[in-house]
Amino acid sequence: MGYDFTVEYRAGCLNKAADALSRMTHEDPSLNVISSPRSTLLDTIREELTGLSELLGLYDKVKLGDLDLDWQVYDGLLLFKGRIYLLQNSPLLPTILYAYHDSAHEGIQKMLHKIRGDFYWKGMKTNIAAIVVACPVCQCNKFEHLSPAGLLQPLHLPTQILSDISMDFIDGLPKSWGKSVVFVLMDRFSKYAHFIPLAHPYIAARVAQVFFEQIVRLHGIPETITCDRDVVFTSTFWKELFLLNGTKRQFSSAYHPQTNGQTEVVNRTVEMYLCCFVGTCPRKWVAWVPWEEFCYNISFHSTLQTTPFKVVYGRDPPRLLSYVPGTTRVEVDEHALLERDHILGDIQIRLQASQQRMKEYYDKGHRDVKFSPGSLVWLRLHPYRQRSMRLSIHNKLSHKFYGSFSILRRIRQVAYELDLPNDSRIHNVFHVSLLKAFKGDQLPPITELPTLEDGKVVPLLAAVIRALLNCGTKEILIQWSGMTEDEAT
Repeated sequence: MGYDFTVEYRAGCLNKAADALSRMTHEDPSLNVISSPRSTLLDTIREELTGLSELLGLYDKVKLGDLDLDWQVYDGLLLFKGRIYLLQNSPLLPTILYAYHDSAHEGIQKMLHKIRGDFYWKGMKTNIAAIVVACPVCQCNKFEHLSPAGLLQPLHLPTQILSDISMDFIDGLPKSWGKSVVFVLMDRFSKYAHFIPLAHPYIAARVAQVFFEQIVRLHGIPETITCDRDVVFTSTFWKELFLLNGTKRQFSSAYHPQTNGQTEVVNRTVEMYLCCFVGTCPRKWVAWVPWEEFCYNISFHSTLQTTPFKVVYGRDPPRLLSYVPGTTRVEVDEHALLERDHILGDIQIRLQASQQRMKEYYDKGHRDVKFSPGSLVWLRLHPYRQRSMRLSIHNKLSHKFYGSFSILRRIRQVAYELDLPNDSRIHNVFHVSLLKAFKGDQLPPITELPTLEDGKVVPLLAAVIRALLNCGTKEILIQWSGMTEDEAT
């Protein structure tokens, strides 16, 4: 409200504000500075006015007319531009601020607009910001309108062909010749890829068998494998298998697929090829997988400045068209190995330059956020993506953040291990973009993590289970609650 309003009108507004504050404090006994009667708020302000020499001096000057027209006195209250004037260190400020904020949990600008219509004190915006920032309810349910946290941390650059690979699954495909999944493997140095169709259910032992049949027999045991936290890759079987073979597994952070971004891009490329090849006959996609693998590996790669095929085999890929005499020259054989070494050296330089460019562009839109061990953070989850989590009936109204949780340690640059409850069944390492610093001095009650779905068998698979048990098989095919039949494992 502006100062050009009459004092009588302002008095009516102040009485309404006193009513609102009284109702708030009556509903919340913790705000005990102001009790329920309307007059108590104004009486408390009058008592403060007569008890402080600074306010009393201003009050006397206004009554004598020593100050400008912005200052007024009405009914024992000191007004500045039609608003009640309070000192910056007034003990009434926390009560007024909490009463306004707890009624709607609004942001800084909206609270400022409401409060300064009735009150005035120096540093009002700073006081409001402190209350809003430290509110546990706001921290738990509001997003930060900031660029994502965490600068890009590129994986180490490989130096040999097919020594460092990444892998992932493409599922949800229509069943074709009994297959409904594509096992994608890519060499992080040469970008050479293999696409292997699989059938549901694919258990760890079966995937390992395919891996050794199709990859190890051709390229040997890799030094590192980059993958997400699929149940196959995190199983005890895979852990022991690659531990014995000396292969190091590099897992992506929870809810952060960018860790294995190269494979995610290849997945999109595979799906694009399949859409182009078999868009009109989707149940024949298995027949086209060898062709799309060949097309992908002989395609020019902008980072390599050549094709993955040439990087691996040291020569141009064979032509699909008939050879026309006179259109090419025969290379000198004795220069083949030297040229191959030169190509590999150039590729490593190009990979490093591409990685640096990628990091520069990525970091422009991200913040470098760091937390120290022992500090408290809020954790953001994605229940609609984490299918094992039990979805709330009103998921839109669920908490946006959970916690607060203590940080146990920092893992590399942008991943943190959290001290989750003992009964939690999700991995406790998260990317920094999913964390938000806890603010304030008063610890809120811990917001419990969503519970996980328990598997249950549906009648559709009962016959399959009985057949497996009759054959003496220990494994049981289960369709999980909330998942489709094709996702049974």
